[in-house]
Amino acid sequence: MLKEDQIFIHVPKTGGTTLNCALHSSDQPQAASFNFRHIVRETKRSNSGDIFNPLKREKYEQYKIFMMLRHPLDRIVSEYYFIKERDEFFSLLKPAPPNFKEYALHRQTANYVVSFLLGNRIYASQRPTEEDLQLVINEIEQLNFTIGIFEQFNSSLALFKNEVGVQWPKSIENKRVTIIRPEKEEISADLTAKILKKHALDVRLYEFALKRFSNYEVSKDSLVKFKDNRCQYVLTYTNNHNLLELVLKNHPFIGHHKMYFNELQRFLSTTSVSSGEEYLIQWKLGFMNALKENKLSKDMSDLLARHEETLPINFIQAFGRYIDKANPRVWKDITLVFQRQQIPQNGWISSVFKRFGL
Repeated sequence: MLKEDQIFIHVPKTGGTTLNCALHSSDQPQAASFNFRHIVRETKRSNSGDIFNPLKREKYEQYKIFMMLRHPLDRIVSEYYFIKERDEFFSLLKPAPPNFKEYALHRQTANYVVSFLLGNRIYASQRPTEEDLQLVINEIEQLNFTIGIFEQFNSSLALFKNEVGVQWPKSIENKRVTIIRPEKEEISADLTAKILKKHALDVRLYEFALKRFSNYEVSKDSLVKFKDNRCQYVLTYTNNHNLLELVLKNHPFIGHHKMYFNELQRFLSTTSVSSGEEYLIQWKLGFMNALKENKLSKDMSDLLARHEETLPINFIQAFGRYIDKANPRVWKDITLVFQRQQIPQNGWISSVFKRFGL
């Protein structure tokens, strides 16, 4: 639990949900409050603005304030693949961006972090200025701020423990992971340069925090054990979504085979699946076997053969990309029929885990 003199600022897509849940020993994050600064759901506005108001500095001089920052390019990639599934927020963008590039370069997403810290509404039409950045940096220097770096998560947790007095549990499990998203190296150098220019204020804030962070020394014995299970969120996601929706939103392929996918999900939800990895493996094998019972095009057969031994997430991503570009005739003649024997049972799972290196 946060102490009365501690304030945590949860900058979106910097691991804040994971920290919130760990602080409160809960599977669900606490709502925004005085000690927990985030986006207030009703107003879509950050409640952190008054901390960066010089006129209210005296009010916060006795508080230990901490937050995590993340490289702006990596943060906005993660944000896009998280937010595009949430129309409540995505619909605030005018016009709605059709892809990641348009989202990252959209006028309403520019310098998101600085805007958030100032207490603005999410995707506000008026974007931060150079003066706004200097205001944020000045208040960080004047108040008792401790800033962690997402890319050095374990060390940041130790820093919060040593400098702020946060008492973490012995181990922390990652929450709300973006399951499928491109890595930074997949984004072209040209687009990267454009994004970093568009978000130049966020870049400078991150570099300022990174320089401060490098001055801290964190002992190895103060590190917290962190469970970065990128697959576990699958069990939550599939309660309301088809796995292929990770790469095929509103695609007719899913609707065309709706009955099959419903039966597959119903079966998996009633078996003793104990982890996200196990769910993914069973889903992949069942789906592949159902496809193989049809007369497939050479391209699709080759795709399945190439991904016979790959991680389920890699297969889902590759299959989604293929279907998204393929002529509908390739898949409209396919009939997917669910049968339990398509998913092997009894003792097979450990050997498959070993095969995939899980």
